[in-house]
Amino acid sequence: MPISYLRRTSANSTLTYKNDIKAGNPAAPTRRVVRSTGLQAPRPGAKPKHQLFGGLARDRRLWLNALMFEIDQLACLRGERLLFRKLGCTLAAGSLLRVAGANGTGKTSLLRLLAGLGEPAAGQIRWQGKPIQTQRETFNAALCYLGHAATLSDLLTPEENLHFACLSAGIAASPQECCQTLQEIGLAAQLDLPCKVLSQGQRRRVALARLTLAATRPLWILDEPFTALDQAAIEELAGRCSAHCAAGGIVIFTSHQDVSFTLPQQTLKVEDFAP
Repeated sequence: MPISYLRRTSANSTLTYKNDIKAGNPAAPTRRVVRSTGLQAPRPGAKPKHQLFGGLARDRRLWLNALMFEIDQLACLRGERLLFRKLGCTLAAGSLLRVAGANGTGKTSLLRLLAGLGEPAAGQIRWQGKPIQTQRETFNAALCYLGHAATLSDLLTPEENLHFACLSAGIAASPQECCQTLQEIGLAAQLDLPCKVLSQGQRRRVALARLTLAATRPLWILDEPFTALDQAAIEELAGRCSAHCAAGGIVIFTSHQDVSFTLPQQTLKVEDFAP
């Protein structure tokens, strides 16, 4: 069920909610689900249904030729240092964009701006022709952003971490769907282990599993998604990104690794816009 956050009614309500869901209790106490999309909440017991970027389309086939992400004359300040200025490009449906540059040039800062997690010093970012600041809910419903850090709780299991991440991002995913996704990416033996005992590659795969459950979100922004992955996992992720673009989605990513995709990729070099 898509939600934006959990409003806790007691200090232990989040833990109670998590344990009740894991146990399959349909009447989990002390919880209240608040939706940010303005859509009507499903009936109790109803199977969750994926919603496509603010109701713009219900069928992934309608993504084709329907998307537009514009970066217009963007500038970014880090403290008093100007990282880049007059940075711009336009991405249509099916675009695969690699943001390249040396360490410290502003790749992560740019991706955070594109995800709406910061304000540019100048310029504008538009989704479907409108500034993202004027349509936060619609834009967030279209976005799947994965940062460089895995951001997992060491004490929770992979399934608990994935389910919590989906709840936080408003992605419709049941605990059963989370378990199935983790099994499909080779983590069946680690489902009940705390994440603190997982390798860096396994932790990265737990974080990336959200992409499977966010397939209906057209805009993916991924910061160093290939870090710590073995060759097989790199090829699998590259194939997933290619398939997402082939379906009409947009993928923006950073990487210091040379990765092969089945679709042509564009490259934006941040150094080209240095002051």
